[in-house]
Amino acid sequence: MAVDAQGALGGLVILWDPNQVNLSKFLTTRRSITADFQVIGAGGTGYLTNVYGPNAPRDKSDFLKSLEWINHLIHDKPWIVGGDFNMIKSLSEKRGGRSIIEPSQLDFTDFINKCGLVDVETVNG
Repeated sequence: MAVDAQGALGGLVILWDPNQVNLSKFLTTRRSITADFQVIGAGGTGYLTNVYGPNAPRDKSDFLKSLEWINHLIHDKPWIVGGDFNMIKSLSEKRGGRSIIEPSQLDFTDFINKCGLVDVETVNG
């Protein structure tokens, strides 16, 4: 499943092994792809969302609201959300640029908490 690039906005893609996972009922936006998933043989089900967040600060709030809308639609099952949010929760995740707390950091933390998500911290990116 893919969302084509639009100008400077890069595209999105979800690839999967159909022998391991069934994906269905796709919902796409300019910045996300969401699908029902079922792990074959394990019975695990839920939703998977791949995102590419905006760089422009003025667009970040609307992006998070669109994800909250998706969460509202699928609130009854596990939800895995991943990709490039172009946002951070804390200055410890920041590399380069000014070391100040941006309003989007607070919005991102609020989004994670409202949606009951767990931030899985990465190493080196």
